[in-house]
Amino acid sequence: MKKLVLCFILALTFVFGAVCPQTATATQSVNYNDYATYNWLEKFVTANPTRTTGTHGEATAAVWIEQQLQQMGYTTETQTFEAPVGSVAGVMNSVANSKNVIAKNNYDNGKQTVIIGAHYDNASDLFNGGFVSGGEGAMDNGSGVAVVLSVAEKLSKQRAVLPFNVEFVFFGAEEMGMIGSNYYVSKLSQQQRDNILLMINADVVASGDNLYVWGEDKKTPQANYFAQISGGKINKTPANTKVMGVHSGYRPYYSVCQMSDHMEFLHVGIPVAAFFSGNFSSGFAFVENKGKDDISHTKNDTINYMKNNFGINFVNNMETVSNAIYNGVVQNADSFVAEVKDARKYIINDFWLDMGNALLILFVLMAGVGIFAYNYYKKLQKRAILGNADVKTSTVFEKPDDEDIFTFRS
Repeated sequence: MKKLVLCFILALTFVFGAVCPQTATATQSVNYNDYATYNWLEKFVTANPTRTTGTHGEATAAVWIEQQLQQMGYTTETQTFEAPVGSVAGVMNSVANSKNVIAKNNYDNGKQTVIIGAHYDNASDLFNGGFVSGGEGAMDNGSGVAVVLSVAEKLSKQRAVLPFNVEFVFFGAEEMGMIGSNYYVSKLSQQQRDNILLMINADVVASGDNLYVWGEDKKTPQANYFAQISGGKINKTPANTKVMGVHSGYRPYYSVCQMSDHMEFLHVGIPVAAFFSGNFSSGFAFVENKGKDDISHTKNDTINYMKNNFGINFVNNMETVSNAIYNGVVQNADSFVAEVKDARKYIINDFWLDMGNALLILFVLMAGVGIFAYNYYKKLQKRAILGNADVKTSTVFEKPDDEDIFTFRS
């Protein structure tokens, strides 16, 4: 019996000795600082927690970004523009200055250009504190800034000469209606616009359930390319993402895929690849996380909230987007050019979209007028025969001599 008990104890010791180390490993805390995108996110948000358009916080964030890029060895410039700020009952009543930060290196005017961008402002105090309070814009859009800075950092260490220029742009005043990107595009000549191979945008790429890349409201080579480069970790957007009849300002329908800076480029014929995270849970219904409240534009848009609610997943999302952009554009530059060189052919013509929407509305109106006119014509036919008689019941007829029965009140 003693031998049996001893054997049992030894067996338990062996089992728990084997299991316990695995359990300890599985429960070890994650070291977020092992990830470049997280380090950039933490540094950026810690230094610049409030970045509302036109505020001192947004201005210092622009300076901070420019300094980081200069330390990487990039030549930088800024664009200053006016943006609407402040509100009375939700109506903008004043303007303030905002900035775009641009970084280039070894720029060759004889080459095409790839633009990689993200907006750096947030909604921490939008509408004078009446819209959001307490958020630091970690998801929207510290995550995009972190991704683009991580790509810029890796590229700054890249010795190979690329067959195109890479330009990094950090846009101000996106939350006020893509003001910064609109200004940037407005300053491009037609030749410069034609010379842009692709504009890549990163916005809210952290805590959403899934990662998406969008190039148009149909299949595009650039979306296919980046989805493939990511090994399936990034999805192409589903086809049904539109709400007809609700105009976004760009297309005659609403689509969540349109709500960022890339649309200012697409609107003038420049192809885009827009990265974002979320969940198209059913049809065109879009949420950041299924079964949870969205955090963008709320007080929960903080690094700590994402850590506590999403763990390492939000960092994995940023790393995936960063790697897809860097590997897709830099590491496989020749394949990238081959895939996206004809991307302009896939841009939907906004004129025909708007025209189609106008024709649809006109058709509905004309159909309504036609039905009204037809019914009114029938009434006139009856009145021509019956005069002012008080008709109690009748049937519709086509000719005055139809054998219809009328009942008159006495």
